[in-house]
Amino acid sequence: MRLAPKDWLEMRPDRSFRLTRRFIPFWNISIRGSVQCSISTKSNIPFRHGENYYSHRQWHSFPIELENISFNDLNILASNDFDKYRIQRLDVSFEDAQIVELDSKKLHVEKATIDAEKGFENAWILMLKPLLENQCLEKAKETFPKFENLKVDSLHLNIESKRERLLYYPIYVLEYDYRSTKNFSCFVDGVTGFISGDRQFSFSKVTLATFIGFYPSIKVALFAFGSMVDLLLAFEIADDFTFSAALPLSLIVAPCVGFYARSYPKSYRNGLSEEQWQRDRSNAKKFTYGISKVN
Repeated sequence: MRLAPKDWLEMRPDRSFRLTRRFIPFWNISIRGSVQCSISTKSNIPFRHGENYYSHRQWHSFPIELENISFNDLNILASNDFDKYRIQRLDVSFEDAQIVELDSKKLHVEKATIDAEKGFENAWILMLKPLLENQCLEKAKETFPKFENLKVDSLHLNIESKRERLLYYPIYVLEYDYRSTKNFSCFVDGVTGFISGDRQFSFSKVTLATFIGFYPSIKVALFAFGSMVDLLLAFEIADDFTFSAALPLSLIVAPCVGFYARSYPKSYRNGLSEEQWQRDRSNAKKFTYGISKVN
């Protein structure tokens, strides 16, 4: 909060400051199945040309299978009226919760606008695919411990059983107007109190903090980089980087960081989240799933 603008910190509840407790729909998903994935790794192959030796970088691919994969209590937003990325940062869980009936006339119960099929597709992109990638890489590291630079090229999840329930989770939605932009929003987990949303940063505070921290940060980074080769070299590189050499660079970098921090909330609302979603959908094309049996 020390990097927030003063006028933002001094905001008081009024017409531009709205807080409501809502029950937001989520698809609660449990699945069981198996995974077939393709892992690739690169290696340097030495070869001789005349009297000289060279190395050729070559990629190798091999399959990995994971049996008896299961995930329980996966929760994906079931409404198009809220920011999926902000909401998914909350630790929404129904695992230990007592399920009760909600009275939509007395409570702010939001309507579900995403069906089960679309909800599972979103869960695949945002949650399941990253989880399965990590499990495949861990399996590959155990199976081939000498290989480095492992990468998952593709994977297929064969779903043997799946359960989907539409459940509602309590979230406080804080909406506010700031300067010339309306309807910034923050989400407060109604169970854990965790906050996710659009917070504001001060250009001057971020710029000053970046300017002060730039020189020591670069100094430490150069020392760390040099120490990977030789400790004496690390000290030499760090000593050569003087404050006078860092000053003009910090005068350029610090305002850029300050401007980015100040403009990010507005830029995010104006399309960054949608661009990120399009990239995530595109990156998921090589990762597929299929249902062989549904219980």
